[in-house]
Amino acid sequence: MRLFFVFLLSICFSVIYAQEITLDGFYYLNGELYSGTVTEEYPSGNIKLRLSVRNGELHGKSEYYYPDGKLDEIRSFSKGLKHGKWLKYNENKVLISVAKYKKDLKHGTWKIWDDKGILRYILKYKNGEKTGTWEIYNEKGELEETKTY
Repeated sequence: MRLFFVFLLSICFSVIYAQEITLDGFYYLNGELYSGTVTEEYPSGNIKLRLSVRNGELHGKSEYYYPDGKLDEIRSFSKGLKHGKWLKYNENKVLISVAKYKKDLKHGTWKIWDDKGILRYILKYKNGEKTGTWEIYNEKGELEETKTY
């Protein structure tokens, strides 16, 4: 019983103080840089976003949701910078883009699909610059054009 009471108290404590987190480029809790999870909800109660924060900065995976609760985006951060894979879904749960970042710069292969899930673009970046051969596909998913950078 005592363990349950401590657990319940810790949940209440977390919820009360989680509401005090503010953002001005950094996340704070009671005037200190915050580390943990930030969750925001739509008026319906569905989760709007869930952010991973370390030392006041976005760090790790952040998830964004549509008002109906379906996953919209997954973003990755490191020390407040875009870093890693980003995924974007449409409202029908179809993956429509995969992007990659390295230290806040576009880096690696990006892929973009239309709302039906047909591949439309393959783009390549290196340290924020266009690179390699970009591929453009038509509405049937057939390679239509290439551009070399």
